[in-house]
Amino acid sequence: MIDTIYYIVIYIIAGMGLLSLIWIYQGIKNLTEGLIRTLFMHVFAIAGYAFSYAVWTFCVSVGIIELDVELYRILNGVFIAIFFMIITRTAVYAKRIGIAYGFKKDD
Repeated sequence: MIDTIYYIVIYIIAGMGLLSLIWIYQGIKNLTEGLIRTLFMHVFAIAGYAFSYAVWTFCVSVGIIELDVELYRILNGVFIAIFFMIITRTAVYAKRIGIAYGFKKDD
């Protein structure tokens, strides 16, 4: 009975997260081409990647996916490295927007 509840909760959370990502993507599609749309696409990529990593980690921790400890550590390292590359790319676009639109803190 508890296993069934686990699976139901997993599917509900995954479905809600996927639905949220679809809504975000639909909102981004309506933006015009340019730096702001690209920035939002990178934020969307961060959200999607973080969601997939969270679901994968949860499935491994609950025991749905069985992995060796060393393989799990290597895959975690790869996931996190890719995640930080996406974050770095997003920061670069945020800086470009700041330069292009002149967002500056007045002293």
